[in-house]
Amino acid sequence: MKSDCQIIDEVNDIARRTLRITGAGYEAPEGHRVYEAQDPRSQLVWNHAVEIYELVTGAEVHDALLTVLEEQDANERAGSGNLNSEISGVSA
Repeated sequence: MKSDCQIIDEVNDIARRTLRITGAGYEAPEGHRVYEAQDPRSQLVWNHAVEIYELVTGAEVHDALLTVLEEQDANERAGSGNLNSEISGVSA
């Protein structure tokens, strides 16, 4: 069974490839998170990638994305906390 992160990485890869094909040759950079993009073309290809992935695998991409976003948010907060601790340590 694939992890939520693996599912989102695979759907994101499908969306990035679709952007290249349908986006007049636009190459999304490696690591580009299509699911975070605000432009209509990226949102469209993300939604298509989700539909395709769910049809082929039966996975619940939305649930996986929520979990991944929560983990990213927690990691960013933890990183900020560590940075503040380091700054406090230096200042003291």
